[in-house]
Amino acid sequence: MRIVQRTFHLAKQLMGEKRWTEAIPLLELTRDEPRFRAQSLVRIGLCLLFLEQMEKARGYLMWAVPDLDFGDDPELHKSGHYFLARIEEERGDLATAEKHYVEVVVVDYEYKDTVQRMGELQGRTANKASTE
Repeated sequence: MRIVQRTFHLAKQLMGEKRWTEAIPLLELTRDEPRFRAQSLVRIGLCLLFLEQMEKARGYLMWAVPDLDFGDDPELHKSGHYFLARIEEERGDLATAEKHYVEVVVVDYEYKDTVQRMGELQGRTANKASTE
């Protein structure tokens, strides 16, 4: 367990230094430990997002989201849903993006630009519906 914990903290440090490609293999080593699973998956997703590998990032975030619990780790819960929403928005899946933004807003109304993005999404959805 101590080795996993040290590995996880080293990966977090590498992420802090924006050394995404070095952090990913360490996070993959820690994702099988239940205590670090969701944290590792979200962080792998973020690394991939910063490396502009959107589909891979989406896969890891989708894998992580069901295990995110606001009570256990509020910041992880918010960032996992927020970045998955951003990816879904980029992909054009506005309904799924909105669903994940809502998961953020209900626990932290002022998190990043979530409210603004939701408003823009709702406007785009309304415009799309009126043209159909």
